[in-house]
Amino acid sequence: MEEGGGGGGGGGRRRRRRREEEGKDLRVDVDKEYEAIQELGEGWFAKVILVEHRKTGTEVVLKAISKDSTDLKDFLREFHYSYFLSPHVNVLNTYDVAFQDAGAYYFAQELAPLGDLTSNLGENGIGESGAKRVAVQLASALEFLHSKSLVHRDLKLDNVLVFAGDFSRVKLADFGSTVKAGTQAKKDSACMMMVPYTPPEICDVFPEEFYAVETGSDVWQLGVIAYVCLTGCLPWAKADITDPKYCQFLRWHRQRGIKSQAPSHFHRFSHKLQRLLRRILEPKPEKRGDVGEVLKADTKDRWLLRSPEASWAFSERDDPCSLAYSVASSREEKNRLLATLLRHGVETTVDREAKKEWLRQWVMDSQPRSTK
Repeated sequence: MEEGGGGGGGGGRRRRRRREEEGKDLRVDVDKEYEAIQELGEGWFAKVILVEHRKTGTEVVLKAISKDSTDLKDFLREFHYSYFLSPHVNVLNTYDVAFQDAGAYYFAQELAPLGDLTSNLGENGIGESGAKRVAVQLASALEFLHSKSLVHRDLKLDNVLVFAGDFSRVKLADFGSTVKAGTQAKKDSACMMMVPYTPPEICDVFPEEFYAVETGSDVWQLGVIAYVCLTGCLPWAKADITDPKYCQFLRWHRQRGIKSQAPSHFHRFSHKLQRLLRRILEPKPEKRGDVGEVLKADTKDRWLLRSPEASWAFSERDDPCSLAYSVASSREEKNRLLATLLRHGVETTVDREAKKEWLRQWVMDSQPRSTK
């Protein structure tokens, strides 16, 4: 038992010592304990690896987070949220297994047999029925988070994992950015890489400045995901007045009455869906709807009026959003594409052909082990 008393500095030192001791307890020889089967994905700060536990023969997914990009405190925070939120049916299952080696921190999660939403996205999205199922399930997961005053902050296609081909079972993943609502967060490089999904109130914040994290940012990102699932394209490159497609949306949003004319890229949507999108893509966060708006929506109502092919008025070559789903046939081309996109504030870490290849192998070789 620790001694009482002492000032704030002593308490801080004790907390640091506790974290150091926790870190020592987590040390594992990864190669000795696990056999790597396949690297499933790689982001800016982490890798996701399919492994087999040598003693039991059990296959699990390890998320490996580089120590160059995080510290023990932030790793434990992500693991804590991932583990204690996973009982929800639409949150990825995280197991009570966490450890470290010299270069990375690790924790174990369930295998998603069909990869992420990006890998399942066609030229025109995933279809109306699939988009409805995804939107409702993500809204349910977010309602669970928000009920605990937590904000995910990193909703995008890569962080939605697919467990059924008809999208009747998807799960939210990656809680590395999750914090309590009201937390003061800095607009850092991670925020800059999320530009197409970033709500306008955060786009307006200068780099390295702080802003208050609120649940409304998750609602906005859910709206963007729903749009992409229905169309196969991002609605805009950035929610800022410098973006022409966002300006069209903003002008429409400010209009009221029967003369209100939706922007051309919203013409394919029914009036009921347009009303829903206006609520969850409300530019003013204090007026934005919550995820309950999606859960209350009648999914029997039509969301699409006509096919995207008929209503899309310009070519993919002219659409900056389509770059987010371009195929890079080599690592060099992929790196050049990444550099170009980042210069314009658009983030993508997806090589779709590579993902398709490992997905094919994944489905053949692996079976989901969770019954949740």
